[in-house]
Order: sequence, then C-alpha cells, then structure tokens
Amino acid sequence: MIYEIPLKPVPVQKVSATLGGQDVTVSLLPRLGKLYAAVSADGRVLIRERVCLHGMPLVGEAYRGFRGELYFIDTAGSLDPQWRELGSRFILVYRDGH
Repeated sequence: MIYEIPLKPVPVQKVSATLGGQDVTVSLLPRLGKLYAAVSADGRVLIRERVCLHGMPLVGEAYRGFRGELYFIDTAGSLDPQWRELGSRFILVYRDGH
C-alpha cells in the first residue's frame, strides 16, 4: 500500500511516523534551491542530506535495512519538490513492501 506522510509548507520540518513497523523520522531542509532530507528508522540514521528528487527513492539501498520506500511525488507534473508547496503539489509517500 501507499501512504501519504503529512507535510507543511514550511522550510525546515521534522515528521515522525510508524511505517512498516519502524519508527521513522524524516527531516527536511532547503539549501541552494533544493530540498534535502535526513531519514532515521528505529533511532538509526539511514541517510543524511540527500537531495529530494521527484519519484526517486530517498532510501534506495537495500543494505540500509529499511522496509519499504519513501519518495516525493509532484502531483502536477514532474518537478523536484520545493518547500513552499509541500503537502499540496509535492507530497511525501511511503510504499510498503507488499
């Protein structure tokens, strides 16, 4: 299944949710015109300062041990996410492994 992670149109934010049985925290930070993410699961940092791209997995490497996948979707096209339209045009979704 695919789940939307609620975001607000603010430049710096942190959201936490239980996803796939994991306590997941996503931190977002804009820099140099791009949006960057850090993701941790069950208290373990999985990625730091990864650029957020439309349709590309945030935690794409299997060796990191993350169950499922997080990625941004542009609901009006195929642009990379910008903080001013988070939660409306740009949504963060989690897809479980099923």
